[in-house]
Amino acid sequence: MDIQTACNEIASNCAKLYVKTNLPEYNELGYSKLVEDFTSKYVEAYSQAEKQLKDLPTPKVKFLDKRSLGL
Repeated sequence: MDIQTACNEIASNCAKLYVKTNLPEYNELGYSKLVEDFTSKYVEAYSQAEKQLKDLPTPKVKFLDKRSLGL
């Protein structure tokens, strides 16, 4: 999984959890507030995930797959 895909997964899940936690509020305020909050939390979480993942050391072990094994 590349960093962009991982960041997208993390950000999507974080935003979904935030929205789910505040669901009663969105029933009152409507979808525009839901979209605003989801987008805001997604961007915030993506940025944090990207920073965290880019700061990780590069693994020294290469995962074996069929191609690297010549299969």
